[in-house]
Amino acid sequence: MEKLVSALLESRLQAHIFHLRVNGEEGTYSAHVALEEYYSEIVGMVDGLVESYQGKSTFLMIYNEEYNITNDARLVTVLDYFQDLAKRVEQYSEVINEGFLKSQVEDIQALIYTTIYKLKRLQ
Repeated sequence: MEKLVSALLESRLQAHIFHLRVNGEEGTYSAHVALEEYYSEIVGMVDGLVESYQGKSTFLMIYNEEYNITNDARLVTVLDYFQDLAKRVEQYSEVINEGFLKSQVEDIQALIYTTIYKLKRLQ
């Protein structure tokens, strides 16, 4: 759960950096909006997931304190980042057994895939 939450917290910051960087050369206005929607929504979703988990189980104590944030478009594209995030969330969520937690993670996955769709298709 710690790895999942850390990846999602990292994604919020990374999405905001990508959002601020999007301009005529690196993206479109629709990408700018899609990224804002993502980083605005993911915070509440992660908060809800962690609170549900901690209500049922124990407090999360270990988070990744060193995020892999990039501001260099040559290192990773926005789409590549979100596709990798989708894979990591899938991997990390495989150990979750509680139905209500799985449901919350599925909502987060839906947000990630909706963002991928918007980045790919909306120009």
